[in-house]
Amino acid sequence: YNRTHAMKFAGSYTEPSIARIANSDIGYVLGWNFQMYSGTPYRPLVFNNYYGSYANYDEYGDGRYTLPTFSQLDIRAGLNINVADRMTWMVGADVFNVFNDRTITSVATAYDPDDSLDEAAFGSVLDRQDPRRLQITIRGTF
Repeated sequence: YNRTHAMKFAGSYTEPSIARIANSDIGYVLGWNFQMYSGTPYRPLVFNNYYGSYANYDEYGDGRYTLPTFSQLDIRAGLNINVADRMTWMVGADVFNVFNDRTITSVATAYDPDDSLDEAAFGSVLDRQDPRRLQITIRGTF
């Protein structure tokens, strides 16, 4: 694949102690992950009777079909509660695909120039980016 652009930005911030309640230190963690990729090029595939499988279809202007740019932002927030010297509880929430982008990630590439149904199906959407999701986490270490 030829992806012209790829960007990734990730980071986190941890504050180990913002309050103390009943001999327990409470801190927090924030995290983020952003990624963006230019669209993946695709091309028509034609069934090759000799080999019994699909093969690239050579045409003028090859590489002119490209999927849209994909981007996603994920964030995380959590509280760390240090109960004892060796026991910590973490309660957190993750949000995946914050902006709820539904970018096309896959299209039909099978193509038969002699069949009008295949020609109509070429480029039709097969898959999209996952929708926004929320994940709640409770984790203990001791």
